[in-house]
Amino acid sequence: GLNVLVELMLPAVKVGGICICMKGNNVETEIEQAKKAIKELGGEITNIDKIVLPELNLERNIVVIKKAQLKNFLIELIIVLLDVLWNI
Repeated sequence: GLNVLVELMLPAVKVGGICICMKGNNVETEIEQAKKAIKELGGEITNIDKIVLPELNLERNIVVIKKAQLKNFLIELIIVLLDVLWNI
């Protein structure tokens, strides 16, 4: 669900960056379940857009989450160090 996506993606997003998740019809339930993780990781939902996938005629929701603040310094530090090491 959205909570798992947020826990995996948001720590890698820089402050001011965004996390974009495509979800199905039950987006309200998934958002409710993910609220705690979003808050704990310094995120805030900025937009939810409904779209229809062409040719499949399936409705989906695009959830945009902005990383508003740094919440867990240790995790952020590890991410930065891994990024530096990856680019050596």
